[in-house]
Amino acid sequence: CAPAAAGAAAGAAAARAAAAPAAAGPAPGAAGPGGEDEPALRVAVSAMCRAAGLVVAEAEHAAAAMAAIEAGFVPDLLFTDINLGPGPNGVMLAKLVRRRFPALRVLLATGYAADVAVPEGEMLLRKPYAREALLAAVAAALAAGRETAPSAA
Repeated sequence: CAPAAAGAAAGAAAARAAAAPAAAGPAPGAAGPGGEDEPALRVAVSAMCRAAGLVVAEAEHAAAAMAAIEAGFVPDLLFTDINLGPGPNGVMLAKLVRRRFPALRVLLATGYAADVAVPEGEMLLRKPYAREALLAAVAAALAAGRETAPSAA
C-alpha cells in the first residue's frame, strides 16, 4: 500500500504479494512506496497499510517516490494522489515509474469533486475514504495486475 492512501499524494504504493488478496484487503507482505503531500494523511495511510501487513515506502512528492525506487524499492503497485503539489502530478509519476516497471499497477486518489482525467486502465479512489475502502481498492488493483501483468521469471 502507499503512504498516500486516505489522501494519496506524491508517491508510489507498491504491493508485493505472493498470495491472492482477500476480499477485505490486500495480502500481507505486499510492498509499496507511497506518497502523500499532506504529512498527517501520509502518516495515517501508511499506518493503515502497515497494519494490514503491507510494506510501505513513504514519499511526500514525486521526486521522493522516484528516489525510493532509485534506491532499490521494487513496487508492485503505485498508489498516489493525482495532485501532488509542485512537480510532477500522480499521473506523470505513474508514467515515470512505468518506464522502469512497465507492468506496474496504479491506484490514483483524488479529493477533487470535478471530473478527473484518469488514464485508461488505471483505478481511481475518491477522497475521503475509509480504511476498508482503501484496503479493498489496493487489493483490487493488485488482483487486476495479476490478471494482466506478465509473470517475472
